[in-house]
Amino acid sequence: MTAFDTRACRIKTVLETCLGPELCLLVALALSLTGVSVAQADVVLIDNCRLLDTRQQGQGPSLTGQTTRMVTVRGNCGIPAEATGIEYNATIVRPDAPGYVTLYPSDIALPTTASLNFWEGAVLGNGGVAKLDAKEPSLSVYLATSPPRRMADLVVDVTGYHVPSRADDVATRLMVLSARHFLQSSDYPTGATVSRWGPQGGDGTVTDRLTGLQWELKTDDGSIHDKDNTYTWSTGDPWDFDGTAKTAFLDVLNDVSGGGASCFAGHCDWRLPTVDELMTLIEPAYPDCGDRRSGCTRIPGGSARSFYWSSSEYHVLGIWGVYFQDGDYSTEPKTDTLAVRAVRSGS
Repeated sequence: MTAFDTRACRIKTVLETCLGPELCLLVALALSLTGVSVAQADVVLIDNCRLLDTRQQGQGPSLTGQTTRMVTVRGNCGIPAEATGIEYNATIVRPDAPGYVTLYPSDIALPTTASLNFWEGAVLGNGGVAKLDAKEPSLSVYLATSPPRRMADLVVDVTGYHVPSRADDVATRLMVLSARHFLQSSDYPTGATVSRWGPQGGDGTVTDRLTGLQWELKTDDGSIHDKDNTYTWSTGDPWDFDGTAKTAFLDVLNDVSGGGASCFAGHCDWRLPTVDELMTLIEPAYPDCGDRRSGCTRIPGGSARSFYWSSSEYHVLGIWGVYFQDGDYSTEPKTDTLAVRAVRSGS
């Protein structure tokens, strides 16, 4: 972040321009300042390295609400003893209740800020910067849930670390601060509320305000968007992505035969979602989710209560996908005939 003193006063305007002022009240958006560009530290980028996964043997158990766990950082993922902070991606996995996670140096009191907010059953990630204790090799991870003492799994991947600056170029340096409260959007006077899902706009799509992904709306009208349509992922050996999910679905949405002249909703970059993107649609708190009588999503337009293809390969013969009748995920052979939903990265 640069020009910290001037950007602070512009954030409300940016929110209202891009998202609408009514969104502030719904999500109670909070901004926490963790870094500002000054001459203090060099940033060293590394290949993504998994620092913590509480689902894995030896790294568990799951986190418990209203408790703190110490996670050793220095000495893992190639992070040296002189590191002053890390850049990370944190992902909460299917918590039993809504809440938040805070990552903070182990030598300070628990901050009144959140690194990641989540709802019950979510699979949700967020990137951030965390300062490290000057002496201890560990980072504190605090989980809060409502009601208290509920369980959640957490995955933390490191993408870089900071060391004392050796460069003369100020642009390459970053001061890592302890997280501090910067902005609470619910302070703004507004009485309007909106849902997680953005305006549908009449183009057959809807945007998820939590992820920024733009999704195809399914229908029940016999068109290419009908929720009951099913497709293959591959025609077989050599098991490439050449099944009807591509040739009769995505290629049509992206108007491959017409050179992109009439792509669906004016965009020609529709694709199958990754399995993680599909899982963001699952809401296990939804009534009857898991009893195979009701779907497990509130996405407008509904969803077939069946297995949906993703783009994530398990192995040469199998693909990950999600069961929308019970919220689970698994793999299926590429030549099976299953449901699809198109997505794009939005904007």
